Amino acid sequence: MISTLGNTIKGVLDLSIITIEQELCRKCGLCSAVCVDDVFAKANPGEFPQVAKEKNCFSCGHCVSVCPNNAIKHKRLRNENIRPIGSKTLEPEVMENFLRSKRSARHFKKTEVEKGIIIRLLHIAQQAPSDANSQDRRYIVVTDPQKIEELEKNVVKYYKSLLFWMKYPVRKFLDLFTPNLIRELEKILPDFTGMVKKYQLGERPVFRNAPCIIFICANKGNVMGKDNCIIAQDYLMLQAETMGLGSCVIGNATGAPGSIAKSLKIAKEQQVYAAIILGYPEYFFVRGVDRQDPEVKWL
Repeated sequence: MISTLGNTIKGVLDLSIITIEQELCRKCGLCSAVCVDDVFAKANPGEFPQVAKEKNCFSCGHCVSVCPNNAIKHKRLRNENIRPIGSKTLEPEVMENFLRSKRSARHFKKTEVEKGIIIRLLHIAQQAPSDANSQDRRYIVVTDPQKIEELEKNVVKYYKSLLFWMKYPVRKFLDLFTPNLIRELEKILPDFTGMVKKYQLGERPVFRNAPCIIFICANKGNVMGKDNCIIAQDYLMLQAETMGLGSCVIGNATGAPGSIAKSLKIAKEQQVYAAIILGYPEYFFVRGVDRQDPEVKWL
């Protein structure tokens, strides 16, 4: 009876998602100090930290990451993937030169991108921040040439239909109701026209004959969904650059969400917020070029 009761109590205790190994704990209080959601009770100097409001925990992992002696275990985090960070020292000039060297790749070798490399890039992208650690993003990887051709065709078809609505009589009428939208569309009208003409000539102006396309989508109802996808996109592209891969954001794809969703069979509650082409670049750039000065308002 006592043994059974003991096992029952142990089972209840095991429901806790955060445990602190006291034999390893230094009583430094860093876990409590770094947590902004009061998961840990305030501890006096020299006391073991106590978990007070575990329901507040959204599994950001700050407590595990900050602990100098690896005393905190978190059941929602996979221990096998937790590793020491080591030195994060990176000379500012080195980082600046790397960021200045990143250019959009639109010409690729016919070499396929290995599946293992793509998987590694997706894991890096998933390390990107997200709202309340929701990690609300999903990835769709397209490497099948026929599917890429289908996507290209559908996106061009969308912009071809858009050109019809931008003809002068229709545009004049719509200008009465959505003048700002019409003016913005007029700025990029030549790009749409050029895209359709190039496709008709046998070129592939949307996905640029890239061997791999990665789409990132999130729930439409999440107001931070787009941000979650865009920052993951940036993580992925920068990591790809260090691995000898070229990449480019394809705004014309995300600008035609209905066409993309149809080809990719995306659920109605999901939307593609990022589209990236990926491959081994045919050309290499040797100089970073200038950009406009940032427009800043100081308060």
